[in-house]
Amino acid sequence: VAEPSISDDGRWIAWTLRPDDAPTHSQVWLSDLLTDTTRLVSGTAEWEGGNAGSHQPQVSGDGQHVLFWEGYLSASLLADGAAFYALPAGGGEPVLLSGGEGVVLYYDDFWSSSPTGSVALAAGAGRETWTSKGVVLSDPGTGEATAVTPGDLAAVSPAVSSHGVAYAAAPDAGSMGGGDAARAALFERRIWLAPADGSAPRRLTGDEGVRDERPLWSADGSQVLFVRMDEGERVSLWLAPTGEGSPQPVAEGLGPWPGGQSGWFGSYGHLDWDALYDWWRGPAAPTAEPQPTAAPAPAQSTGSDVAGLLQNPPAPGEVVELDAYFSGAARA
Repeated sequence: VAEPSISDDGRWIAWTLRPDDAPTHSQVWLSDLLTDTTRLVSGTAEWEGGNAGSHQPQVSGDGQHVLFWEGYLSASLLADGAAFYALPAGGGEPVLLSGGEGVVLYYDDFWSSSPTGSVALAAGAGRETWTSKGVVLSDPGTGEATAVTPGDLAAVSPAVSSHGVAYAAAPDAGSMGGGDAARAALFERRIWLAPADGSAPRRLTGDEGVRDERPLWSADGSQVLFVRMDEGERVSLWLAPTGEGSPQPVAEGLGPWPGGQSGWFGSYGHLDWDALYDWWRGPAAPTAEPQPTAAPAPAQSTGSDVAGLLQNPPAPGEVVELDAYFSGAARA
C-alpha cells in the first residue's frame, strides 16, 4: 500500500496497491468513509488500462473525481510525462484530461484542482520544461479542455481557483537539453493570471534578472504567493496583489533543498519548490466559535464507526473518543 491521499472534505481516501509479484503495476483504490466501502477504481473490468500501473491518486477539489497518472513506474519513462486521467468517485468510465500531447510531467505542481472540481494541467510531452508546455483547463467529467496560455509561451505550475488560473511562463525556448541558453530561458519566467476561460491573460510580475515560479492563490483571491530565484540563485518568497500594487518579499534565504538538489537546473528546469515551504491560507469559510458543553457520564461504545460520525457529526465543542482501530466510537 502506498501514496495515500485524503479528500478536502475528509470523505474519501485514495491510495495505490502494488502486488508483490508485479510491483510496477500499481492500482488505485478508493475508500469511502461515509459508506464504509472500498473498491478498485483502475485496472478493473470498467477499464482495462491498468497494465502499466496507476500512480499518485488525488481527489478533485469538489470530491467528485479521482485524478491520477497512468504509466510504467520507471523514472526514465515517467520523465517525459504520462497520461493523466479522471475517474468518477462513485464509479464510471475514465476520462483522459491531458489533452493534445496526451501527457503531463510527473510533478505534483503540474496539476491543480479548484473547489468546484475543474482541473488545470501543464500538458505537453518531453522532460524539458522550457519548451512545449501549455496550461489547459479540463472538465474531469467530459475531458473537454480549454487552452489557457498563448501558444508562444512555455507554461508550468498552474494553480486554479474560483478567481482564475495562475501560472509561471516564459517564451518557448525550443529543445536545447541545457546549458547557458536554457538557464537564460528559465530566468525569463514570470507569473501570469488568466480568467478560467483563458481569455485576456496578463502578466502579474515583471522584474528583470529573476525567475518567478510556483504561484499559489490566497483564500480570497486578493494575492498570489510565488517563489523567486535571483541571478545568484538565492531563493525568496513574495506576495503580489492581484489588483493594484507591487510584489513584496515575505521570506528570504530559502534552502537548501533536502536530498542535495541545488542550482537552477533541477530536472530540466523543474525545481521542487514545495520541499522548501508550505502556506496555510486559513479556513475556507468563517467558523463559529466553539461553545463549551457540560460533559455527561462516559457512555459505552455505540458501535458506530467513522462513517457514522460523518453522517451525524458532533456539535461544536463536543469531545468524541475513537478506539485504536476506528471500529467504535463513544461520546463524552
